[in-house]
This record gives sequence, C-alpha cells and structure tokens, in this order.
Amino acid sequence: MRKVRFAPSPTGSLHVGNALSAVANRAFGDWLLLRIDDTDPERNMPGGEDAIIADLAWLGVEWDEGPVRQSERAGRYAEAGRRLGDRFDGITLLREDGTATYHLASVVDDVDFGITHVLRGNDHRPNEQLHRRLAEARIRRLAIEAIAEMPDAELADAAGAPVGAVPVLRGARDLNEARELALQVLEPEAAKLPPDARPTLERFKELRERASNGLDHDAARELVRELKAVGGDLKTLRLALTGRERGPELSAVLEALTKEEALRRADAAL
Repeated sequence: MRKVRFAPSPTGSLHVGNALSAVANRAFGDWLLLRIDDTDPERNMPGGEDAIIADLAWLGVEWDEGPVRQSERAGRYAEAGRRLGDRFDGITLLREDGTATYHLASVVDDVDFGITHVLRGNDHRPNEQLHRRLAEARIRRLAIEAIAEMPDAELADAAGAPVGAVPVLRGARDLNEARELALQVLEPEAAKLPPDARPTLERFKELRERASNGLDHDAARELVRELKAVGGDLKTLRLALTGRERGPELSAVLEALTKEEALRRADAAL
C-alpha cells in the first residue's frame, strides 16, 4: 500500500503549488494523511485550517486520516528529540524552549504514520537527504528500543535462538542482526589463533572454573576485567569462543555460554 501525506501549514487558502501537491498525492496514494503543520505560531492564521479543508473539498480531495495537527503532538516530538539528541547533522531538532523544529516533527510523523512515499515540490528538495537520514536514524532507534523491551522468550523465538542466548541478542539493532549474533554464539566458526594464545586461554579457564556456572551481566563483565588485568588478550578469547574477531560484547558471550560450553571451546582451541 502506498501511504502518502499532504501537510500544509494553516496560513490560509491553498496556493496553486499546494493544490497540485494535494491532487497528486491523492491520485498516487492508496491512503492519504492530512497533516496540519502548525508548529510555527507566527505563520498560523485564524481560520487557516478551515480554509484549507474547504479548498480540498472543492478540489474533490478526500483523506483517509486526519486532520492531524502537529501542535497536538508536541510530547511525541519531545520524546523523539530526547532519544535522537537536540541536533542531527548540524541541524537543530529541538529549540531552546523544547519545541520541535519542522525537520524533527515532519520525520517523526512520517515514521509514526508509516508514510511510504513523499511527494512534494522542488522547494523541499534541499531537505530531502537530511530527512532521509533522520528517518533512518529514528527507525534504527525504534528497532533497538523494541528489541530491548521484548521479553526474553519472545526475543529468543524471533531470533531462532535459545533463551540462553538473549544476553547477546540485546545488543542487536534489528531482528536480522539478532539472528546473526545468535549464530556467532551458537555456531562458532573455526579460527586460526595466534601462536601466543595458550597463556590467555589457560588464564581464562582458571577464572571460569572459579566462577559460578551461570554468569549474570555483572559477573561476566568482572571476569573480562580480571582476564585483562592478568594480561589476557580479549581478541584471542573472542576468537576461541566465537571464531570471529568482531561481534557482540565479550561479556555478553560469556553470559550466554554455560561454564561447560565455554571451557569446552577454550580446550578445543588449545
């Protein structure tokens, strides 16, 4: 479904360019949102929204949802701004008084309402790349937050992994990456270790033997710190446990592996 939006400011009757945009969006889209961009009080005119609605009726343009007024979504923009930051690519997203600029409000609305296509005049072309990057950042942030909030069993099921792998999955940016991270832990690749790998792996085995069978987040991080403190090479341990030089945090890998499995992999690498 092609979801589009027509988003005029309530400055009075539509000019020819806006009218053409409204007709084009209605003709192209399967679903049309009417959004009123009224976040700039100095530009808003009394009766401006009513004039726009009357003009759209005269043009025969009907919408499927709206009118949605940006002035009524200030809390939503403030929340998004806190997560993305006050500035993005050198552009201000939140003003000093906490209100959203056009760039932030427009992109948050497009993401929230699932807009798939944006049809607008050439006067908006300079904003196109900025809004694209901002939307991608917003979507990534939402995906990360969704994964962070998913129950363990649900996340494990979505990634095709056992619940024990959840500590590794929490660092994923989306479910595709969660599946890749799960594979790194569940199906380690064979890797060639450096010639001096033995001291690191022996030290790791000693530390892991002393620790409890199941490591929680803090215990796993402490074990990594202890190994580093006694001269252990973390890159070597990662290679031994996952077969890869890069991946999820090493502490998350240790948290996901049982003591028996971690020691088995260390022995196999020696």
